[in-house]
Amino acid sequence: MRIQGNSKLPVISFAMGRRGSVTRYIALALGSPWMYAGVFRRTAQGQPDLKTAVSWARELRRLEVK
Repeated sequence: MRIQGNSKLPVISFAMGRRGSVTRYIALALGSPWMYAGVFRRTAQGQPDLKTAVSWARELRRLEVK
């Protein structure tokens, strides 16, 4: 992405909507320091609730190749 190439700071990007929800987890797997999640409910289409996001993040860390 052009923005990331010109930035000295990390850039987090993902697709929006129901179809883009998997990209939120791919971003974590590729090194994103965080992802957005709804604390009490989903606030955007494709955004996981906090319980689901934590569960996926733990699983991704477990599977991470070091």
